[in-house]
Amino acid sequence: MPLLTLRYSKARQAVLVAFAYDREVVQYLQRFPGARWLKSMKLWAIPATPVAVGSLIEDFDGHVRVDSESDALADEFRVLREPYLGPLPPKKIDGVKTLLWEHQRKAVQWLTTHPAALLDMEMGTGKSLTALAAMQHLGLKRVLILCPSSVLNVWNGQTGRHLERRGVCMVADRRHLVARRVKSIKQFMEHAPHLRIGVLNYESVPYMDSSLEHVPWDAIVADECHKLKAPTGRISKAVARFGLLAKRRWGMTGTPLPHGPMDIYGQYRFLDAGIFGTSVSKFRRRHLIMGGYGNYEVRGIQNEIDFQRRINLLRLHVGEEVLDLPKSLDIEMPVTLSSAEAKAYERMEASFVADVKSGVVVASTALVRMLMMQELTGGWIRDPDSGGLYQQGTAKAEVLSEILDGVNGKVVVFCRFRADLRAAEDAANQLGLPYGEISGKRKDISPTGTWPDGVEVLGVQIQSGGLGVDLSRAHHAVFYSLGFSLGDFRQARKRLDRPGQTQAVRFYHLVAVLPDGGQTIDAHVYEALRNRQAVVDRLLQTYKEA
Repeated sequence: MPLLTLRYSKARQAVLVAFAYDREVVQYLQRFPGARWLKSMKLWAIPATPVAVGSLIEDFDGHVRVDSESDALADEFRVLREPYLGPLPPKKIDGVKTLLWEHQRKAVQWLTTHPAALLDMEMGTGKSLTALAAMQHLGLKRVLILCPSSVLNVWNGQTGRHLERRGVCMVADRRHLVARRVKSIKQFMEHAPHLRIGVLNYESVPYMDSSLEHVPWDAIVADECHKLKAPTGRISKAVARFGLLAKRRWGMTGTPLPHGPMDIYGQYRFLDAGIFGTSVSKFRRRHLIMGGYGNYEVRGIQNEIDFQRRINLLRLHVGEEVLDLPKSLDIEMPVTLSSAEAKAYERMEASFVADVKSGVVVASTALVRMLMMQELTGGWIRDPDSGGLYQQGTAKAEVLSEILDGVNGKVVVFCRFRADLRAAEDAANQLGLPYGEISGKRKDISPTGTWPDGVEVLGVQIQSGGLGVDLSRAHHAVFYSLGFSLGDFRQARKRLDRPGQTQAVRFYHLVAVLPDGGQTIDAHVYEALRNRQAVVDRLLQTYKEA
């Protein structure tokens, strides 16, 4: 067995591996997550992360020589194997106003002992407080938080609420050009006698110049890090590269796998590329069972025990069982379609079922037609040629109006389509109820990410209103139309059903039915989400068996 020499390279943000040629070692490195051959240097390089360096040293025990930087990474890997070393942090952290619950103290300890960490904490369990407390506990000075645009201003509210010192957070204004956002954060970080936090939206990262690369970041935090799940996405790649500049990298989410095991790759590429590597094709070959059209559909996991072991090296899960919340109530509201709506829907569904059975429609081509069927249950039919929407009926809108007229207090109306949001606004206006909206076009929300003043009915586009928004002032929510994402569905619910909620939340599900009692696509989608199933797969299977 040859002697392997490890040397950290700051220029390449990697650890270089030198050794006398040995075929078995080469084959090992060819399979090693994130390893690559540097032809110009005639050396191998592995990710400069605790898991990568620690795993290699462990596998070649007694045959590795390391420099000081590589040895420090190996020490961090050893700590990963023994979480919660020593006593838990106190309930009262210096510089933090809010007392910590026990699960938050454990999470702070996890972040303290894990330079790369994933906080998989259900909504309402205190991810933001935990991260801020860990920053204070570790004495960090310069921290950059990356997050979706909809969450930017939430961090101002969180720091003001939980930290004793004022003025520690600077949110880059997304109305400004990226260069101006970057400059404002760089200037804010130049003199940091105490904790300073910069907050930047994910969309800015691919377009940044090198200014922030010269800031000595103590930590880079990816909030709602499941947004990095697209392995070939420009944002996911840019955040992974930028993360290498920090001593610590933390991810925060309540839904790390919103659509399946493929989602973890992009997040762990940012946190520690030594776990799943830097090649998405190798990740698929090593860990996933692929199938379907073009072999692009994930059918399963090859070795689930090893897969979970790798994830759990960094992941701390905190479930909603730690919360003492009033029990929520789900109420299914059948909505009988009008004659015109039903006839149009039955024609569209019959055509779709025939094409599914004949094989003309598969998962990759079915989505558009299923969306059109969903729109029709809301009373709208889309012209396939012009793309225009034409109203066929108002059955759902009438039931919504009855609900709004009959409940006391604030109401959230979750919708998938803009036409449905317009229906919610019309219903509120007719009843004289002040209307607000969170969607791709409107952001009617308080600066701290809570319920907007003067609003009684809040229409929320389900894809836009799941992140960083506290809607616990409402006790009633109507799911007017549903998306196909289980992650979006669960996040939407947790925006009401969270700490601060004082009453049992009533969730009304508007489910369109045909005049003869037959089911529509609404029922199939709702059942799949309720049973935590893949919606598109469930729909195709249902229509094949129809």
